[in-house]
Amino acid sequence: EKKGEYRKDFTYVRKAEKILNTRRLYYAKFY
Repeated sequence: EKKGEYRKDFTYVRKAEKILNTRRLYYAKFY
């Protein structure tokens, strides 16, 4: 159970990191 929750949280964190990186690249074009 906990291992499954951890994996789900890890996937969520990876997804959030990817979004932040994309957003950072997006803003980098304007500055």
